[in-house]
Amino acid sequence: MDIRHLLPRIQAPTLVIGALQDSTVPIEHSRALHAAIPDSSYAEIDAGHVMFFEQEDTFVKLVSEFTDPRSSR
Repeated sequence: MDIRHLLPRIQAPTLVIGALQDSTVPIEHSRALHAAIPDSSYAEIDAGHVMFFEQEDTFVKLVSEFTDPRSSR
């Protein structure tokens, strides 16, 4: 199912995280997703498809800072 035409309608704060070594979802797809969602935030992690296990600390930090900017203090 192709829902790309709906992405510009997203109004909620959105963080897209791309995994540089992901062989399941190529990094270009993550970058395109970010580009299609207005005002989205974007980050990349040097990991594979299960980045939240491979780079757990980095993943948690990115998500925590996105959901609560005070967490970076």
